[in-house]
Amino acid sequence: MLEKLKSEKILGIPLWLFTILTIATLLIAKFDYLPYNLAGMLAFSMIVGAFLGYIGDKIPVWNAWFGGGIMLTWIIMSAVYTFNWLPESAISCIVDIGIDGGWRDFFIVVLVVGSICTVNRKILLKSIVGFIPTCVVGLLAAILFGMGAALIVGVDPIRAMIYYALPVMGGGTGAGAVPMSEMFAAATGQDSGAWFGPAFAALCVADSLAIILASSLNVLGKKFPKLSGYPSMMRPGKKEINSRETVESAKAQMRSATVEEYALGLAFAVFMYIVANFYSKISLINNAGLGFSIHAFAWLVIFMAVLIGTDVLPEKIKVGCAAISKFFAKYMVFAQMIIMGCASSLYDFGEMLLPKNLFIITMVMIGAIIGTGAFGYLLGFYPVEIAMTAGLCQANAGNSGDLMTLSAGKRLDLLAFSSVATRIGGAITLVIASILFGFFA
Repeated sequence: MLEKLKSEKILGIPLWLFTILTIATLLIAKFDYLPYNLAGMLAFSMIVGAFLGYIGDKIPVWNAWFGGGIMLTWIIMSAVYTFNWLPESAISCIVDIGIDGGWRDFFIVVLVVGSICTVNRKILLKSIVGFIPTCVVGLLAAILFGMGAALIVGVDPIRAMIYYALPVMGGGTGAGAVPMSEMFAAATGQDSGAWFGPAFAALCVADSLAIILASSLNVLGKKFPKLSGYPSMMRPGKKEINSRETVESAKAQMRSATVEEYALGLAFAVFMYIVANFYSKISLINNAGLGFSIHAFAWLVIFMAVLIGTDVLPEKIKVGCAAISKFFAKYMVFAQMIIMGCASSLYDFGEMLLPKNLFIITMVMIGAIIGTGAFGYLLGFYPVEIAMTAGLCQANAGNSGDLMTLSAGKRLDLLAFSSVATRIGGAITLVIASILFGFFA
């Protein structure tokens, strides 16, 4: 046991040494010596976030069913904020610079641009005909089922749509719930943490449910063979879109990036953001007095999808954007959870675990399964495979959630299509959320 602990590392250095760094950082913040600037915010969020993330990912059961390190990091920092365990100045540094100072927007931009760049163009184009529309129908069914469940248990159905269905179907945390919280804040004038707390709780509950439901779908497919055609997604006589060629092309799409391509990817990502932000100001839709506006992040999603679909981006840009996004998703997501936790009340999270709220979340997931399964069947898909990819993989915690969901459902070969559901389906949810927040939030 002792030898194993000695071999453990965080960010490449021994656990014992990183523990010292973490304790030192916490003491500096506790005694009110944390610098009130970007360096101070990043020091605390990266070091403490990496440590808490490591712990959460090592806890048995928790790491597989309850969100692992991401969830633990957010819960602990939410408790720190709720119960005032750190000086107000330290919390203000993290929130003011991490959110109001623009770091969160930067994080979102890098993840959104990079995640879309990683979608294989061939699969994207082949998916447009049937798979992506099925994702949209699954989203609408999830919203309707969630609103119906809310009426049954006496919850406002609009609240069920905004705080339950939309974050669950947003394709994960970094490129889903986090930008959606910014859209909510822009549409309502409220603090983003007021939405993120309960929404993130709903997303984490849904992630665990997705694993259980995927396993159930696998059993259903075995008991009723006509509902499943694994490894095929399409029924006999229908045009195949999940051949070995498309899956292999998705795996081989991205090579390792050079340092120059990292820089290029970062520059292009922020360039696309200022273009999207500019367009959101002059867009006819946003200036037509329709009662809603499409957020800059939603325009960013639309522009990037067009660029990838038309294949006009040089490979160096796509490789660079994908690489910098992968870096942020792997090494900065815990830091982002520190920031979001410091702006969220733990009481909002606890409320989401009440039986009536768990019922609503469950029905959102059932709606996603039924919507994608039924509509997908009409388009020639096998219900089990399409419900697992277009439905459940859009309603979990993103890439890691896809792996756990498809592993539980014994369908890992369909990972290429789960990425379309997570990234493109989740991106479509962002666009729809931007509009719905304007009307109902």
